[in-house]
Amino acid sequence: MIRALTCFRKVKEEWEPEIQEQQRQNQALVRQGLIYEFGTENYELKIQNFAVLGAAPWSVVALHNIYLAQARAAFVGMNYYPALLGACGLGERILNQLVLTLREDYAGHDATKRVVNKQSPLQHAVVG
Repeated sequence: MIRALTCFRKVKEEWEPEIQEQQRQNQALVRQGLIYEFGTENYELKIQNFAVLGAAPWSVVALHNIYLAQARAAFVGMNYYPALLGACGLGERILNQLVLTLREDYAGHDATKRVVNKQSPLQHAVVG
């Protein structure tokens, strides 16, 4: 998160000259770190991909942080198809975790009763 904020923060003219220089040095270090991590080939595009993603979101995916980091790294590294599959798979895992965690809380809801009795509109559309 800090890398994303450091790398793309604008250096403001009202800052002290030492602070401006320190910010530029920090940005150069972050860029060098990204090049080291993701490789020199097409490094400008990889840095642009990193910028597009921005800072990682606060953890809302709990047990799946490592998979989110892997999908983000795949995207930055220009491995778009694995990044897409990783993001989709992660979304499915999170949805499944939510369903399993929350299903008891909604056991008495009308929609739940229809699904349990196999009267779901979606099931009729698929079967019928």
